[in-house]
Amino acid sequence: MSEVELDRLLKQQGQLEREVAKLISNTVKNSQNSVLRLFLDRLVLDSLKHADMIEALIDLRKGAVVSIVQREEMQKALEDHVVREKEMLARLDEILARVNEPKVKRLLEHIAEDERNHHKILDEVNNILSWRDATQEQWWNTIDRIEWLF
Repeated sequence: MSEVELDRLLKQQGQLEREVAKLISNTVKNSQNSVLRLFLDRLVLDSLKHADMIEALIDLRKGAVVSIVQREEMQKALEDHVVREKEMLARLDEILARVNEPKVKRLLEHIAEDERNHHKILDEVNNILSWRDATQEQWWNTIDRIEWLF
């Protein structure tokens, strides 16, 4: 397959993922059932994640880089996110220490694990942004190392 054709197909796939996310999101908005929304929201998030993965793939293939200005702005925003993630995890840990219902505890533990993973992601991205000139290979290696993200 030619590079041009691959780029075209990837862009189409990314657009399709975003369209599906929007359609499912509309269904979620119209649902009164929180359990149904929980499951459908997962589909929305996965479709958006897939679209972002495809966009990252396209950018990595093109050799896109983060500018110094973007890097500084992102680092500041990430610092704020780290503070919030720590706060959310501390509150969850406090709740978990007091919950006795196994089903409730299991779901809250899953949320806490997600928060821990979010913290790892933020640390990893912050680490990448601290590199003066991150190479494509470093980005690919980072993606490979954090495969649980996907």
